[in-house]
Amino acid sequence: MRCQSKLSDEAILALHERTGVEQTVDTPEGAALIGKEPQTLRRWACYGIGPIKPIRIGGRLRWRVSDLKRLVSGEAA
Repeated sequence: MRCQSKLSDEAILALHERTGVEQTVDTPEGAALIGKEPQTLRRWACYGIGPIKPIRIGGRLRWRVSDLKRLVSGEAA
């Protein structure tokens, strides 16, 4: 039996601030933040064609919040 605990959003933000680890989101959340479909981000990752690049954690795509913010503001090209 595994014990799983889910950290609250506040706890995760505090952890990122304390450790200096960059905050990331999964593909559906990242897509929602920039107004795209999740499949668009998956395509960017698969073909390496997007304006931002994901990182992989445990084989899963994660998107840096800072990259998504830059993209929305028009800075990422």
